[in-house]
Amino acid sequence: MKHRMLIILLSVCLLVGYHGTVTASEVVELEFWFGENAQFNEAMQAIVDEFNKANPGIKVNMVAIGGIGGEAYYEKIRTRLAGGMVPDLVNMGTWDAQQFFVDGGWIQDIREVIGDNVRLQDLDVIPLGKDDCRVGEYWVCMPFRGTAVGLYMNATHLDDAGVGRTEPATLADLDVLARKLTIFSPTGQVQRLGWHPVGNNWGLEWFFSFGGNYFDSSTWQPTFERPENLQALRWINSYGELYGKTGVHINRFRDQTNSMMVDSSTRLNMLINTPDLDFIIAPVPAAAGVERFSMGWLHGVAIIKGSKHPKEAAKFLLHIIDPKMQMLWYNMTYIMPVNMTTIREAAIKATDPRLRVLFNQLPISRTDPPFTYAPGGMRTIYNNAINKMLDKVLTPEAALAEMQREASLFYAPFYERAWQLNWR
Repeated sequence: MKHRMLIILLSVCLLVGYHGTVTASEVVELEFWFGENAQFNEAMQAIVDEFNKANPGIKVNMVAIGGIGGEAYYEKIRTRLAGGMVPDLVNMGTWDAQQFFVDGGWIQDIREVIGDNVRLQDLDVIPLGKDDCRVGEYWVCMPFRGTAVGLYMNATHLDDAGVGRTEPATLADLDVLARKLTIFSPTGQVQRLGWHPVGNNWGLEWFFSFGGNYFDSSTWQPTFERPENLQALRWINSYGELYGKTGVHINRFRDQTNSMMVDSSTRLNMLINTPDLDFIIAPVPAAAGVERFSMGWLHGVAIIKGSKHPKEAAKFLLHIIDPKMQMLWYNMTYIMPVNMTTIREAAIKATDPRLRVLFNQLPISRTDPPFTYAPGGMRTIYNNAINKMLDKVLTPEAALAEMQREASLFYAPFYERAWQLNWR
């Protein structure tokens, strides 16, 4: 009898042990390519570790693959995928995710694997996150981290010019400040540039600032030749005539030979640590009558088509936008989150008024059209035409016509695919 009871007890213990733990052979392993600057690896690894602890049946293995952004990063990922390397998850700019989805069909539509109980449109993320991670109705990545854009203003220059530390309400106000802050040499050369619309982290976006647009998402056609866009180009050209072609730059703002610039929140920590630089941040103004907005550029995490475990990968996507994980990321990196709960909490805790200004821009940020940053895309087309205009090779009207012509050629194949896949 005792022998039988011992056997029963051992059997129960084995059953409890089997159901209470996960063996190594049962663990689903996910490979996650994380492409960011090295200083962010620790923060992402902490988020991965939290996921692995909370999901004993899944293990995410993060592989740091180097800095994100630019054509070099895109080509690095494209070459690996084309060569048959198939990770489960990849961190990339949302613009890259859009292009990978279109050009190579490498990106998994998240809607197909996220689960019936999750409505992506109801996610607690900034509106931009829901726009920038889609191509038409297809969800190509999960937004993870963002940027906010503001007008950086040298406070010492404002004080010296006697204009006070007030933010410009409109672009006309910005024009006035530019004149007051610019210093010319006796020979007429610009010694200190107050402001210039060229050289900022804001280019095509000036069309939005005048109430224009340059892309119709319902037809997948560029729309450069609009009167508001021409007004924007004439405004930019007027700066070239007044102050020359050379625009503003982060390095010239740091050495105080530029008084103002439009740039992203990623610059804040760099500038805070610049000796003798006193600056404030204001919202970027728009033309009179145009509702104020901001721009934002997001990084997301995509599931690669061909992943053996897409549903488990989808769980990780929900994990990275959890408020606690978003706050963990922000506290370790000071890079803007995308979760609205986290943004509100961080904004309340912020003691630096410059940071609060940037947080306030996140909910009103908008995005560029798909493939703006693709090689030869909208950004390249715009910059080429602007340089010709400032070199007096093209008039503003001719520059706008060139943008329309080149963008139409660039978007032609995507337009055909838009019809085929019903992206619109």
